[in-house]
Amino acid sequence: MIEKIYLALPYPLQNIALSIFGFFNDKRRYGKEFFSVLEQSTKRFDMTEENLRGYQREMLSNSLKNAEKSEFWKKRFNEFSVDLNGDPYEELQKLPVLSKKEVQTHSSEIAIEEFKECKVHTSGTTGGGLIFWETVDSEQARWAVWWRYRNRLGINEGDWCGLFGGRNIISPAYRGTVFHRINYASSQVLFSCYHLSRETVKYYVDALNNKRLMWLHGYPSFLSELAGLALTEGLKLKYTPTVITIGAENLSSHQSDLIFRFFGVTPRQHYGLAESVSNISESKDGRFVVDEDFSYTEFIESNVQGCYRIVGSNFTNKAFPLFRYDSGDLAYGVNETVFPREVSAIDGRKEDVIVLKSGAVVGRLDHIFKDAIYVSEAQIIQKRNLSLIIKVVCSDLWEESKHYSELLREFRSRLGDDLDISIECVDRIQRTKSGKLRFVISEVNKVETNTSGHE
Repeated sequence: MIEKIYLALPYPLQNIALSIFGFFNDKRRYGKEFFSVLEQSTKRFDMTEENLRGYQREMLSNSLKNAEKSEFWKKRFNEFSVDLNGDPYEELQKLPVLSKKEVQTHSSEIAIEEFKECKVHTSGTTGGGLIFWETVDSEQARWAVWWRYRNRLGINEGDWCGLFGGRNIISPAYRGTVFHRINYASSQVLFSCYHLSRETVKYYVDALNNKRLMWLHGYPSFLSELAGLALTEGLKLKYTPTVITIGAENLSSHQSDLIFRFFGVTPRQHYGLAESVSNISESKDGRFVVDEDFSYTEFIESNVQGCYRIVGSNFTNKAFPLFRYDSGDLAYGVNETVFPREVSAIDGRKEDVIVLKSGAVVGRLDHIFKDAIYVSEAQIIQKRNLSLIIKVVCSDLWEESKHYSELLREFRSRLGDDLDISIECVDRIQRTKSGKLRFVISEVNKVETNTSGHE
């Protein structure tokens, strides 16, 4: 209802609404303790290996002991004879890997009542929504490690950012020429991914040239599509951003190349989860380094040589402890001979896109399932005629008469009314050979962007 009212506002009022939301969001996220947390996090970056290992051990041990207050974990510790006074790494290995479906099913038992402060909504790369509780301290610790990474790239708090994400900030029916909105409180210019096409890309580039935003952040599918369209149309960026950071999706070499060719900057990326079970940051020299002080990450061999499942345990969230949680993502080139450990690549967020009849290309539709806890998993299939089949594995909370129309409305609000969309409830969604669930399968022949002749 709130989103519907917001989308009906004229865009100057949408800027005000976004700024009000940003003010209160930042007030919680960057509260009075945040900069102290960030300072401590920054100091840990330079810890010796011995001290870092000791810190990680202590944090994991404390997290396990706190989890005894959880009904779910108390039962599981008893079931698998976990000694909370023993070696935390050895005791952790007694526990089975925890799936997202288990967390969805047992979320109320996992939560520790006395620490409930913030409710977190995630969508996940498989489309299975997850809602859980978090402490303010945990949220600030997560954002501190993210800002530690940004600070090391030369980005400072308060710097203006061009944000290329998946939020629904403009109505699908909008026919104007301003495809961005402004959150003044957070120093953000938000661009709409749902309106980008050959016909509109000029206005995106004009906005960038007018505002000269030096930090750009967002989905690689959005930024690379913008870059490709701009190159095809012969558009020029009249300045060079200082840094481009990537989040939420895996960055392909093709996307990185397109972004560099148009923006003149090699994008940087990091891997992080709202569940706070793992964090991997790209260093200045291009290495992907595990943030060992933030959580305990395990790399478990998959059935593909050289490919590992990313499984993690959180340290900071006393309200919702998770141990050996399967992120659903994969890492390649894992190097455990160094500490902090390193990986060469992360998979699981490399998404295909949906093509609209207008020619616009839309990615990261997993946001549609952010609050859909009645869906365990989902997959979008686009047929050659552009119609969509949405396959969903329904949880016990699914009510056909209510949730079918609710999901359909969510798709329509982002994609408009041009495409035929059907929703099918299935028992299981087929995986790839590496065990991954592909969120989008497209039968549409993508037109390769011809960027020859443009530097």
